[in-house]
Amino acid sequence: MGLMTSSQAISKHAKGGRVNTPATKSIKRFTAFNVDIALSLPTTTDHVQRTIRENGVFYEQQMLAELSALLPESPCIVDVGAGIGNYSLFFALIAGARTLCFEADPQVFSTLEQNIALNDMVTPVEPHEVSLGAEPASGTSEHIATLDTCLADQHVDLIRLAPSGTEADVLRGATAVLERSHPMVAVQPASLDALAEIEALLRPFGYRKTRRYGDAPVFLFEKGLKASADQGSYTQQLLESVKQNLPQTTGIYAGLSTTPGNEVALRASVMSLLPQVDGLFVYLAGYSEAPNFLNKFDKIKYTVSKETADFSEVGRFWGLGQVEDAVFITCSDEIIYPTDFTARMVAELAQTKGVGMACVEGTLLVQVSGDAQSQPASSSFALERELIRRRRVHIPATTACAFHTKTVPVSFAECDPGIPADAQIATYAETHNISRYVIPRPAAWLQTLKTERRTAGKTDKGALRTIPPLSLASSEDRVPTIVLSLEKDDNIISALSALKPKVRDLALCIVCDAATDRLKTLVSQHQCKWEIHLLERKSPLSEFYQKLLEDNAERTTYLEVRGRGLEPLTLDDGLNEWIDATFSKSEHS
Repeated sequence: MGLMTSSQAISKHAKGGRVNTPATKSIKRFTAFNVDIALSLPTTTDHVQRTIRENGVFYEQQMLAELSALLPESPCIVDVGAGIGNYSLFFALIAGARTLCFEADPQVFSTLEQNIALNDMVTPVEPHEVSLGAEPASGTSEHIATLDTCLADQHVDLIRLAPSGTEADVLRGATAVLERSHPMVAVQPASLDALAEIEALLRPFGYRKTRRYGDAPVFLFEKGLKASADQGSYTQQLLESVKQNLPQTTGIYAGLSTTPGNEVALRASVMSLLPQVDGLFVYLAGYSEAPNFLNKFDKIKYTVSKETADFSEVGRFWGLGQVEDAVFITCSDEIIYPTDFTARMVAELAQTKGVGMACVEGTLLVQVSGDAQSQPASSSFALERELIRRRRVHIPATTACAFHTKTVPVSFAECDPGIPADAQIATYAETHNISRYVIPRPAAWLQTLKTERRTAGKTDKGALRTIPPLSLASSEDRVPTIVLSLEKDDNIISALSALKPKVRDLALCIVCDAATDRLKTLVSQHQCKWEIHLLERKSPLSEFYQKLLEDNAERTTYLEVRGRGLEPLTLDDGLNEWIDATFSKSEHS
């Protein structure tokens, strides 16, 4: 249901109130995460507005990015004390959230409405001119509502509270929301006493303070999972919390492989994983006997293989086939996994209803039409980098990849030890229409250990050669396609910068004279990281690309580069005629 408002809590926005047009000179324009932003900043003495005006970024932008990385897909945010919309608009524009914001000051509320309109966010951002408290109240000058009354049965993922001195009262009026949705709570308390009061209020709901941001500071509270005799194990509680979004699931298991000489890092990885799983499968490649510490834990099952130590990490799949109806997570012996690792991976997997793959790092291929010998190129979502919203990838890295065994019902015996693990799982996923997602996460969420043979976070270029042409636009869960006609390589940077699609993931087909290594490097390093195909005019268009364009005709936009800008390209005579006129004689004809 949408936002419910009592008679004391109806906003000017809900009544259809007028939005004043801001003076042009008060508008600050800037770009954040490749999104164009415009904010009206009329008050020169306000600290938040002055900071935005001087720095050209959202106020507390890094904190907002880190908070956004913790949110699920398409989240709902409640912003109490929204001010001019700095926080609400960041969550809506950058994190893709539906934002319900509350601001009681009429003058500030007017600016908030202006900023919503400036950024075309009238639908995803709902402003309400109302004060919130512990109980509904009505007086001569102010009406007070509660979040419970306003939100009714709306699910909420994050409540952000501006410093006002009334934070505890707002939370007292949100007990039903806290019990129902278990949202994260981000709050900047006015004093240590206020912080203690908030902690005492949230503790009975199972909340604990998990993060601190900035010097102000802002504290994040999250509801935790704690094992107890009557509630079952940690994994049972975790699966219970997402059972409606997963197939029947009996447990959570992890698998990793290791080679001799990495015992110190292996032990650190194992110890970080064990409390979070029901079982851990360890493949010891190149060993004659197992390290002693593995025998101390009932949860660990291992196998010793005297085969070559260079096993391409395929041993991570060894546990497959030994468990049924389970969440399986492939891991690395070079990573320390945080205490919320399996909780985040399972929650992200549940968002796909258990029929996708969730990974922490992944790769998008830069593919060339008709050139099998081309030097492989790729664009990666690196392990150590933050990611605000989930993204589709071709190749999920098995350093941290979760899937359900009903979706991937294979066994280790079916795996090829001569093909890298990442390539095998990508090929399997492509042939079975399984979507692969890199999940949102803070920077350095997984800690990579320093080892002599460090492989975590690296893309095996040889693996890229073993993968057939792939496109997210050809899968069941399709993405839009853009065909871009390019005159010369030097125009590619301005052309990519001019592309500002409303979607995160897309398949971009660049029609070029030659797929040079320089061009591949330029497109693979583009910050937006899209799937990119280079279609050479001098080469025939392969059957794969012919079918890709035909099947996605209704979802394809054709553009051409003119100078430093982009113009629509009209296919007056139809798709097949355009292909015949643009490329050498096609293989299919």
